[in-house]
Amino acid sequence: MERNKRERTVVIYVDWDDDLGKLGIQTPLIGEENVKSAIFKFMEYNPEDSDLNTMIAALNIYKKLKESGIEAEIVFISGSSRSGLEASLEFSRKLDAIINELNVNEAYVVYDSPEDAKAIPLIQSRLKIVGIKHVIVEQSRSVEETYALLGRYLKKIVEEPRYSRIAIGVPGVVFLLIGVLSLLGLGQYIGPISLVVLGVFFIIRGYNIDDLFEKWWESSPLMFVSGLISIIILLLGGVYSFVTVSNVVSPKEPDYVYMASYAQAFLPFLVLSAVIFLTARSVSKLLSSGEKYRVWHDIYKIVAVGFIYWILNQSLYGIQKADVINVISNQQNILMDLVLGAVALILTYVVLSITEKKLSLKTS
Repeated sequence: MERNKRERTVVIYVDWDDDLGKLGIQTPLIGEENVKSAIFKFMEYNPEDSDLNTMIAALNIYKKLKESGIEAEIVFISGSSRSGLEASLEFSRKLDAIINELNVNEAYVVYDSPEDAKAIPLIQSRLKIVGIKHVIVEQSRSVEETYALLGRYLKKIVEEPRYSRIAIGVPGVVFLLIGVLSLLGLGQYIGPISLVVLGVFFIIRGYNIDDLFEKWWESSPLMFVSGLISIIILLLGGVYSFVTVSNVVSPKEPDYVYMASYAQAFLPFLVLSAVIFLTARSVSKLLSSGEKYRVWHDIYKIVAVGFIYWILNQSLYGIQKADVINVISNQQNILMDLVLGAVALILTYVVLSITEKKLSLKTS
């Protein structure tokens, strides 16, 4: 069956962190002559960078496709050096412009780094990928060239924000904490607090929380500020609870008493953090005309958080006292309160859901 649309292939060199832009080369670049000019300029200023080899590989693939009689074009597309979200938006915008201008429907992707590989899903969502070339440059193993290679990597770590935030920023925060705690005579807390800071950083990067905050800032500054305040409260609460419990609870107490005391001391900070975040979200919904009827969801969650806090606080208090007789005698009351509270929360949710549906039907 003859196809209505003629197949055209575009060879895409991916420059996710916009190394070309640092040399004043604006993308997208279209065509063999423009691409060659960019390669020569990059060769002049940065001949030892692995990106140069990747550009040449993309050009060679383009030439082979042309020699094989395939209708092809070559383009260089850059993202951004600022953040993952901005790089994604910038790359997507340029890719759409290329597709509209060249009327292509197939792509051959050429890249060299894991960062560049983030562009593959974006390309795949718009074009059929017929080939992927991951360029890996072999380096000489001589001692002199190894030192030169390390020097270039260290320079990249210092100068490029996406690397410096990890390699320099995090150790800087840890060193600052060590210095401040030493000056305050709290040297015994250096280890635990440093682990907390590193753990928070790994969580933020592992779950892309920084990108989430950036999206919040773009969509709602109120949500961004409230999220930041919530995290600060959690960090201060963790440190305060640890220091307080260490000074109040005797080392002779069992471990479960220490853990219960720490949990009870940290619980108000956790609840306050959740309430601030949920309150900000409810205010944001009130300001949005399309979500006014959904404000009750966040108010409901605030009430649920308060109920859970009361139950946990009572239970932790009983564990701290380590009074077995008292715990057993109050167990029935706590369970009864828990059941009644859960039933009340469920019924309230059902009633409010039905009310919301009726209101939305009236307005529609």
